[in-house]
Amino acid sequence: MVLNNPNVITNLHVKKNLLSSRNVNNPSYKDNQVNIPINKFFTFTSNSSPYDYSLTSNTMINCDNTNVINLSFRRTDTPLQSLAIGVYYNQINNIDTAELIYQTEQNIDNNNFFNQFPKRNKFIYFKALNVLSNVNIIGQVELSKYTQFTTNAQIRDTIDINSQSNLIRNTNDYFADVIEGKIKGESLIRRSGFLNNYPIDAGETIIGTGEIFEPSIWSVVGPTGEDFVNVYSDFAGDNTQIVVKGFDSTANTVFDFMTLSGTSNITSLKKFKVIDFISVGVVDQPVGNIFVQTVTNGELLNRISAGHTEVDNIIITVPTKHESVIKNLSINSLIDLRGSEIRLNKRRIVSTYTQKSIIQSWKIEDQTFNISLDLIGDAIFGGEFIYVSIIHPGYNALYSNYINCSLEIVQRQLSEIYEV
Repeated sequence: MVLNNPNVITNLHVKKNLLSSRNVNNPSYKDNQVNIPINKFFTFTSNSSPYDYSLTSNTMINCDNTNVINLSFRRTDTPLQSLAIGVYYNQINNIDTAELIYQTEQNIDNNNFFNQFPKRNKFIYFKALNVLSNVNIIGQVELSKYTQFTTNAQIRDTIDINSQSNLIRNTNDYFADVIEGKIKGESLIRRSGFLNNYPIDAGETIIGTGEIFEPSIWSVVGPTGEDFVNVYSDFAGDNTQIVVKGFDSTANTVFDFMTLSGTSNITSLKKFKVIDFISVGVVDQPVGNIFVQTVTNGELLNRISAGHTEVDNIIITVPTKHESVIKNLSINSLIDLRGSEIRLNKRRIVSTYTQKSIIQSWKIEDQTFNISLDLIGDAIFGGEFIYVSIIHPGYNALYSNYINCSLEIVQRQLSEIYEV
């Protein structure tokens, strides 16, 4: 690895084509790695600031060419105390304006402590937090191009020579930290829904009880590629408040809050191109189906089915200044002998065009079809949205069909130097 600015930090030792400890030729594990040694002794006094103990000599580390930052260290002082490590990021090489993004707290003993942090910005540094007594920390920071999904035998692990699987290791799982809200600016988004038999008309239907066909407005660019929406219920007594979220024609996130008035149209104050989320208030739960349609052509953009409080149609948007990766797609279905095609789709929106692409598809005929895919490789960038659909021959009373689907993505807010 060649750092953009090799003068950012001293004592860099570069290892190329790093392999596992038994030198297994696993191409996915090869990387260029920069190791930055840590050897810090902090003397605690009553005048010490308990929140300012830098592990990198008050110098920010350039991590522009990496995607994972690994921190491993151990304590050599006694008695042991609970010790937190703060991870700070910045777009520029300036510690004073760096932001604390991640903080972990463990009881550290003489075994190696290991933790991974996703690269979020160009510069990074670490502090020991909550220091209440003298502490001696040794270890290293590693700038790498692999994650926990590579081989489990890594150079920094304490390994039993007779059994590589016996690792003395304390590690955090990246996805667990995202779900628990421990990583600022990152979140897990999930849509789950089902289609219980086909709609009457043949075509491509988005999976979910809304029975939504692809709206033509998705393919329109410019000012006419967005519209105000009407919201109504098919039950006259529904008067709850709802929130509607989606994209406008420039792929910016749009929210609007409206209060239902039974079967009468309530028109939004904002324009939408695609709607991926609708939710109702906590009181006065609706009885009927709630529809969201364009004002101009009456196209159905999304709906909440009766008995639900949120949409269950599999559409997820990724706004500008964000990027996402598909964590999991699960499908369980029964398809009749006429056959169908299930698709995982992506559509990109820019000012001059909108383009649909198929990430993966499965043609199925006369069978029960089950699939669960983890970490599908295509990145979903800002201004794109994904959805799961089925191309089908339409409803026929002679056949029974169903599709259950769950889609999860991890969404990350980008700093401006990484905007797409």
